[in-house]
Amino acid sequence: MSKKTKANPLEASDRRLRSARIKDSAHQIWLAGLGAFSMAQVEGSKVFETLVKEGLSLQKKGRDAAGERVKATQTRLSDLAQDLSGRANNQWDKLEGLFEDRLARSLERLGVPSAQSQTQLAQRLAALEARAALVAPVQSPPRPAARKRSVATGTAQTKAAAASPRRPASAKAGPARPRPASDPAAQVAG
Repeated sequence: MSKKTKANPLEASDRRLRSARIKDSAHQIWLAGLGAFSMAQVEGSKVFETLVKEGLSLQKKGRDAAGERVKATQTRLSDLAQDLSGRANNQWDKLEGLFEDRLARSLERLGVPSAQSQTQLAQRLAALEARAALVAPVQSPPRPAARKRSVATGTAQTKAAAASPRRPASAKAGPARPRPASDPAAQVAG
């Protein structure tokens, strides 16, 4: 047989009270959601604009930070390139020095005078020329034989060529007669 238990009136009222509290809580949550929705509609555009402004500000800060990093990287790379270039130049200078030393030694073994000894020699030569100029006057070199215009051919000949035996016999006949001053051939010969 089963026993029926009678419901305790206090328990029933306790259940009703809890149920009412849950309904009140649910209703308040519902009302809070409606209030938030209403506020979002009114304040939504303002909040959106504020968020856009914050986004732009963060984007600008990000760009500035990236730009600074790029500049710092460029500076470091430029310094590194200059350092490497300086090192390469130093190495080339050392290599060039070694080459010049070995070339100078080889030329010395072959008996070729160095640039320094050539300079010293040129200075000594200039000093000797200056002394010689003080001691003896410079004599001018002899002039070449004077040229004489041939009357017959109109070409210039030296005196030695004019006296050569190849000249025609008629030209050897006698001394040349003086020409008048108005004759251009006489002016050239004179």
